[in-house]
Amino acid sequence: VVCYCRLSKDDNKSRYSSIKAQMELAKEYADSQGWNISKYYIDDNVSGYISNDERPEFSKMLQDIDDGKVDIILAKDLSRIGRKGSRTLTFIDELKEKNVNLILTKDTFGEFNLLEGDDDLLGLSTWFNERYVKDCSRKTRDHMYSKQKTGRLVMGNYYGYVKDKEDVTKLYV
Repeated sequence: VVCYCRLSKDDNKSRYSSIKAQMELAKEYADSQGWNISKYYIDDNVSGYISNDERPEFSKMLQDIDDGKVDIILAKDLSRIGRKGSRTLTFIDELKEKNVNLILTKDTFGEFNLLEGDDDLLGLSTWFNERYVKDCSRKTRDHMYSKQKTGRLVMGNYYGYVKDKEDVTKLYV
């Protein structure tokens, strides 16, 4: 039994408590089943939208799966496994082929157990997870455009300039 945890944005470890919470949920579940978690794969500050090979700990987990070292993967929810629907569904198909179980302890649609046939809502769940990323991206882009239209700075200060405290759209030397 292994555990996979992931957090997208944690530049300065300020949100590491989310990783700890994911680990605790997995440990509680494992304890309730009488299992020991042999390894935690933790991708901190790593997007779930990028390819599986670009996520360092996920890649290690994939290798351990290929080497036959993993029987069960515990994760909080499907968005921790991935946010790109096609990649996530392909990964789940590969797990089925290798007879590796994926158990999600707190997924949107309730507890999920891959090898018990709980996969009827997977497509819907992956769609929601991918929509979330695209929606965040659209909102960020729209916000930047609105700042540009009103003449406000989109990025930080230019080197050698300081923002005016009264009017942040102005810079001075």
